Amino acid sequence: MVRKRRYELPLDDGSPTDAEVPSVFPVLDKRTKKHLKEVALSLLYAISVMTVAYLQRNWLSFYQREVVEQLVYSRRSSTVKPFSYIKTSSSFWTWSETHLMDALYDDGNENSLQSHSFYLVQRAKLRQERVSQDVPCTIPNDVPLSTLGYCKEPFLSHNKDWDDYGIGWSRRNDTRHNVTDPGLLAWTHRTTEDLREYSFHGDHGVYHGGGYQVELTKNRTDSVAIIRSLRTNDWIDEKTRAVFVQLTLYNPNSNLLTSVLLSVEFSVIGAAFPSHEVLIFPPYFGFSDLPVSFLSSEIILLALSGYFVYVEGWRMYKMSFRYFKHFWHILDAIIIAQAFGSFGVFFFTQYVADIIHHQMDAVDEEGAWGSFVNYRRVAIWSQTYTYMLGILISMVTVKLLHVLGSMINGVTLLSATMSEAAGPLSGFSVIFFISLAAFAQMVFLVVGNNLFTYSTFVGTLQEMLNWMLGDFDYDNVTSVSRALGPIIVFTFNISFQLFLIMVFATILCEALAMIRVKAEQEPRRDDLPPTLQTLVMEGTKSLRVRYHQAKVTRKCRDVVVYEFETKNVTGIELLCFDQSFDDRNE
Repeated sequence: MVRKRRYELPLDDGSPTDAEVPSVFPVLDKRTKKHLKEVALSLLYAISVMTVAYLQRNWLSFYQREVVEQLVYSRRSSTVKPFSYIKTSSSFWTWSETHLMDALYDDGNENSLQSHSFYLVQRAKLRQERVSQDVPCTIPNDVPLSTLGYCKEPFLSHNKDWDDYGIGWSRRNDTRHNVTDPGLLAWTHRTTEDLREYSFHGDHGVYHGGGYQVELTKNRTDSVAIIRSLRTNDWIDEKTRAVFVQLTLYNPNSNLLTSVLLSVEFSVIGAAFPSHEVLIFPPYFGFSDLPVSFLSSEIILLALSGYFVYVEGWRMYKMSFRYFKHFWHILDAIIIAQAFGSFGVFFFTQYVADIIHHQMDAVDEEGAWGSFVNYRRVAIWSQTYTYMLGILISMVTVKLLHVLGSMINGVTLLSATMSEAAGPLSGFSVIFFISLAAFAQMVFLVVGNNLFTYSTFVGTLQEMLNWMLGDFDYDNVTSVSRALGPIIVFTFNISFQLFLIMVFATILCEALAMIRVKAEQEPRRDDLPPTLQTLVMEGTKSLRVRYHQAKVTRKCRDVVVYEFETKNVTGIELLCFDQSFDDRNE
């Protein structure tokens, strides 16, 4: 007779029980959990800001700007030089009759904007700002000249011309409100509010909008006739200080708008200085036009910013004025202010875009002269929003490095090294900037009158920084002064590359060595959270133990004991099954 009975037996193979296996995540105290929460939120906030910034800037913006610049600003031909070579009013008129007309009107030529899928949103326009009158010249007695007549006045707000004129800048008695002759429109002054213009900061003045405006037509022949009439009647004369050509383009393939502003400044010395501004921005005229991904990212960023306002507000309430004694608390407050400032600019941009949209509807209905809708306003505010996001990203990244500093050894080492070297670096910075300013002043005085990049002291400082990186224009500098040029370049390289830079590196190396010594001698404080390396190692160890237990348990899901009794022998037999007893009987 054989009897069979089933028992559940513990495994005696050395594998740990559940009570002996540590958790995958180590036991964390309250301080460590709070710090990990701060790290996670800071990381999520940084990702949100970067996502919004990435969705704000279309990757085709750069290429669209390049194409527009090549067609409008940089295009040259065998007979006409590009816009950047304009030096006189005559060359401006020649460029306007040829290259500008080729770009605006598609007459089968490959240089038109329309052949590259750029379409004019509205008519192109020309605008100028001028001074009201010149002043008599004051000539020193040593100058052997009897009289020079009148000298040119720089463009300032107090001497801006506000009067209305007849053709050829002749005086007329009627006011601009009574203008009905289209031929007088180019000679009638319009205010900034009338033209809906924004100010333009040029190299030789700040132009606050307004002036004398001419709108071109949709027909090339008529536009050329307008330009030739203006040229014949001296629309640009000795009192003109700046002329602007403004276009607004749309590319349906990239779904981007382009605001083009070409300017020629006529300085008091009689020379012309061309410049250009090309701004790319999306055609979002209201929240309904915004992409879902971008709007969702904005909402998430706004929610996180609101949470940080609550956290920092509560901390400021508890700490009172002691809150502002800590640099990182001040940085948190600045980040919050910058974030909500960015939101303010974003909402205002949408508000301006909505106004532009309604103005375009009014222009389509009225079709009146002087109703040019300035898309440049939207472009400037959109660009401002992008800049503010860039500043916000930099500050959030610094904050993220700080909260990660106590958990990642490399970040901790970097911040500790910079703190240790702060004193020596402050003294070194004084010597460095004094030396840089001295060399910049010397280069500015020697070559500033001959080379454009060194024509201003600020530009010379920028070039000095390029010299430190090895990008110096040796040929041009030495061509100006064959004696001082090589001496300046050689002395600068010896002083900065072989001396000051090596001193800077030595300070950092010494600080790093001191931090390593302190780290070896001083144990880690107990009040600091565990490092990321410790968390990963303990979690990995726990996972390995659990895997070993599961592997052993998988071999014997059920142990069955057979008790048998025969005539001669009595005993038991252990059987290990991959399935439980109940599963095998189903």
